[in-house]
Amino acid sequence: MAQTDPEDGFDQIMVQSWNSVAQQLRTLHNELSGDRARRRERAERAVQNERYEQTRRQQQSIRLEQWEMDNRERLNKGFESTLNATVLADGDGWRKMRDSSLLQGWMVADQLEGNDPGYRRQIIEAKARLKDEWSKRHPETHIDAAADQLTNHVNITYTDQSPALQATLNAFNTAGVPVDLQRVEDTQAFQAAHGDDATFFVDSRLTGQWTGYDHDRIVEAVMCAPVNGVDDAASRISFLKDQGLPESSHADNKATGDEPSTISEVERTENADAAP
Repeated sequence: MAQTDPEDGFDQIMVQSWNSVAQQLRTLHNELSGDRARRRERAERAVQNERYEQTRRQQQSIRLEQWEMDNRERLNKGFESTLNATVLADGDGWRKMRDSSLLQGWMVADQLEGNDPGYRRQIIEAKARLKDEWSKRHPETHIDAAADQLTNHVNITYTDQSPALQATLNAFNTAGVPVDLQRVEDTQAFQAAHGDDATFFVDSRLTGQWTGYDHDRIVEAVMCAPVNGVDDAASRISFLKDQGLPESSHADNKATGDEPSTISEVERTENADAAP
């Protein structure tokens, strides 16, 4: 029987959504905690400005921690479902995951570590599998460091300018998501590939492809965007609160003894993502 593919099928949207949440939380924590280089740069500023910036950062950290506390049960359930449906699924199908998906899986496991004691054994197993697979593909890098460098990138091909295209571009630009825009001259061939009414096609490196304006898919892609500075962090925390969390699959939860759901019966050989 063919092995299941962890990136296709019924649970694909659920997996991508929870991957995005894990990546967003990781980037928020990294940005809000700061690092030595950033502190050295800020040391050159006036003491008053530094104190003000630290206060704002602390306030946003408190906001983020409170949001996580309020939603911890749902976060754990969603992240567990994602690992169960991908890296912890039966068989070796998960080894066909793209590089970016391996890194997102690592972020998901990171978000559970220390926050989900009942799932500790599965977290250890998932991280061991991910680390082993990553080291085979990229022995010169560590998966944890690579995960911090993972960012989204979007390619958009289009035949004509439109308000829907502009709205899509505005959303990505505001979120800081890099976009490559390419005009297609052969409208007939474009519509044959993407639909008779299609005027533009979006290909997000981390979250997949879609045609035309799609609010939910844009939100999902934005969740993978980097967070640059305390103002971005404040906006993104508000974004998390406003959008809410995605739904979890109730069919796969090894923590409660259930079997993981089937992702797909179609095998894919794609493994073309370069290490970030």
